[in-house]
Amino acid sequence: FRNSTVPANQTCKCLDGFYDNLVNHSCIRCRYDCQTCTVGTACVTCNSTYHRILNNGSCVCDTGYYDTLTMVTTCDSCSVRCLTCVNTSVTCLTCKAAQLRELSNNTCVCMQHYDESGTIDLCQPCLFHCSSCLNGAVCLTCNLTLKRIMAVTGLC
Repeated sequence: FRNSTVPANQTCKCLDGFYDNLVNHSCIRCRYDCQTCTVGTACVTCNSTYHRILNNGSCVCDTGYYDTLTMVTTCDSCSVRCLTCVNTSVTCLTCKAAQLRELSNNTCVCMQHYDESGTIDLCQPCLFHCSSCLNGAVCLTCNLTLKRIMAVTGLC
């Protein structure tokens, strides 16, 4: 068994996922992230069903996915808050701007003047006089550009 196929010209070629070592013509398995490769460490194609794209001879995870680094071919999905992430679904590198989020300590939080709505993927605007708020209406900090201060807890 050689992990190869015999094309019309009757010479053996290694199957996808294997490469010819050119020494004794054994077919050696490619790196776990390659669909096809020329040598064990240089990918030629990636399997897009595993959410991988070719980048300088490596099959990296596509935007919105991360490599679990467990030698598994499939990339896992990032949190709905992250545009890109690393190592875990919630360790964000970049945030989805359309969700009005910004990066803070590898977490995507609502931008200033916005707060979490009832769902984890939406930020809702605070009342105009709040810089930060809870549930959109209870001010945690006041908008100093409007010369507002906390008069009563939750109100500016």
